[in-house]
Amino acid sequence: MHKKMCHPCHQPMACPAQTHVHPTKQCVKHQFYQQEVNNVYPTHTTNVNHLNTVNKNYFPHTESNVFQQTQQSVNMGPGYPMGMGPGMQGPGNQVAGAMSPGYGNMTGPMGMNKPGCGCYRD
Repeated sequence: MHKKMCHPCHQPMACPAQTHVHPTKQCVKHQFYQQEVNNVYPTHTTNVNHLNTVNKNYFPHTESNVFQQTQQSVNMGPGYPMGMGPGMQGPGNQVAGAMSPGYGNMTGPMGMNKPGCGCYRD
């Protein structure tokens, strides 16, 4: 017996079996069954309950007070305030109190002087 050569190895040996798969043949088998269908037609009643809401509106009111203060600085030029003379000068020939807060300031609404706020009165 003669051994045949198989491609691709070209060596003498037994070739493996080849397998060819062909397209699947389709078969159709019809089977018939009977089924019962129960048809249900329901009825529904909706009971509507009405509620009337009476809204009572209250408007409480509060008040608060705010004090606003304005301030102006007015340069009065050379000289002394009323009631103050040359003998009342501070160190360095300055007018006493010229560097302290409130001197020459007119405070309060519309620039009016108010007692007790660090201002002098005319």
